Amino acid sequence: MDLLWQLADAVLNFMFIAILARVLFHWMGVNVENPLTVFLARTTDPILRPIRSILPRIFSLDLSPFVAISLIYILLEIVKQMRLTALST
Repeated sequence: MDLLWQLADAVLNFMFIAILARVLFHWMGVNVENPLTVFLARTTDPILRPIRSILPRIFSLDLSPFVAISLIYILLEIVKQMRLTALST
């Protein structure tokens, strides 16, 4: 069971870092055809696209990465608490 919590933790941490890297690359103006940029876009789009469809842009600012990172952080805390609960029983 601990392996399941570790896997969930690893996936959520990876997505957190991937979204953060994508935002930083966008701010730095990294070429969109860069293989790493393409990988990050393909990896994070399934999370960011639904948020973008719900959340409107504010002054042409895309807040979907902020919302996604916030949700991932909340999920990480939930996984951590569930893992601790499972280990204590």
